[in-house]
Amino acid sequence: MTLNELATHYLTSSLDEHGLAHTTVGEWLEVDQRAAHMQVQVFEKPHIGQASMVVLELQVHAAILGEAPLVETFAGFGASPEDAVRYAFVRLLEGCFHPIIEALTSHQCEAGQAETEVWTGPADNGSPQWQAFIGPLQPQGDGEPLVDVYLDIFDELKTLLTHTASNAHWLRVYLCTSANKLQAVEVLLDNQPWEAGANLLQSIEWPKGEAFAALRHFVLAMPRNTH
Repeated sequence: MTLNELATHYLTSSLDEHGLAHTTVGEWLEVDQRAAHMQVQVFEKPHIGQASMVVLELQVHAAILGEAPLVETFAGFGASPEDAVRYAFVRLLEGCFHPIIEALTSHQCEAGQAETEVWTGPADNGSPQWQAFIGPLQPQGDGEPLVDVYLDIFDELKTLLTHTASNAHWLRVYLCTSANKLQAVEVLLDNQPWEAGANLLQSIEWPKGEAFAALRHFVLAMPRNTH
């Protein structure tokens, strides 16, 4: 079994566990009567010390998302490439999987899997509304202290998003600290670097220590009927 086949097996098993029918068409899975099309691919990377490293990429197409696919990538590490794929897929399951299937298919997640909120944009832009499917926060290393600070500024990030176009949006945030420095801030909106979001996160005084700490978050916001 190739690494791509292994990742696809994990995806189909997860869809089965959530009661979502799927059909294989080439390299894609048609999910829930073509409500969405999904594909996973694995890219092997150079070893980190003795550990194998891969990047797992999920692509999702759905009519309501427009022409561009939703793309999420996860790094995986392990004693073997197969272990690294397993690690990366667990991160995918814990992060974006439940918001995606709840937003785009007939599946309704159990409480705690994907939080939902209604977000409303400014009146001078027609008060557009979104149903936001909010994934769990994913700290890594010593990342727990980052969570509290992020939650404090999440409403500001939400407000920035509601001032964008009224179509569907997917947001991914990643930041990490180590060696007493903020090492990386990445904020993607619809797969593209989002300057306004990144500027907000870079303006914050994040807790910083010597050890590695990171935080990742995913949100899928679907348009609703406006008033």
